[in-house]
Amino acid sequence: MRTARVRCVVKDNDENIIYLGGWDEGYRNRWRVSASQCIKHIQSGEWKYYVEEGGTKASIIIKHDKGRYALRTEQDGNKKNNLMNMRRCPD
Repeated sequence: MRTARVRCVVKDNDENIIYLGGWDEGYRNRWRVSASQCIKHIQSGEWKYYVEEGGTKASIIIKHDKGRYALRTEQDGNKKNNLMNMRRCPD
């Protein structure tokens, strides 16, 4: 299983996350993946995504909500869903 740290998101007008993104420590390699692709990666066990804030890691999980799948973080004591508070990914 491969692991990726999510550092930014892109939301639509309804505040739904449509892309997740990140970069390596040297900012040389940026990446972006659609929320639907991220869900497929997690379901297949191919990838594990997480966020990190203040040295605390929270895994990104899939939640079934209102008839569809949505991404959120496990509770880590900081915020209810860290993904909703992340900065916007650069274009």
